[in-house]
Amino acid sequence: MAFTEAIYEAAPRDILGEIRQVSADVRCLLVVGHNPGLETLARDLAGPGTDPAALERLKAKFPTAALARFEVVTGWPELCAGSARLSDFIRPRDLG
Repeated sequence: MAFTEAIYEAAPRDILGEIRQVSADVRCLLVVGHNPGLETLARDLAGPGTDPAALERLKAKFPTAALARFEVVTGWPELCAGSARLSDFIRPRDLG
């Protein structure tokens, strides 16, 4: 487990830069950050095969404590706009 202050209130490109440095042996990654950078990056990453309903919810509002779940088939260094599949978007109100 690693924590970095570099993504706190960071721009999308800076968050992506941190993700691209993740070791190839890491299969599951949780990125916790702040908007607007995290929301913008999530929108940018959503590519082919994205769940349309999840993308619609994400675009409507990315509230505090929401979770955007992506499936990534590239290596972390190759991650770029449109290269991941948004498989779910869960808002706190969806849990109740």
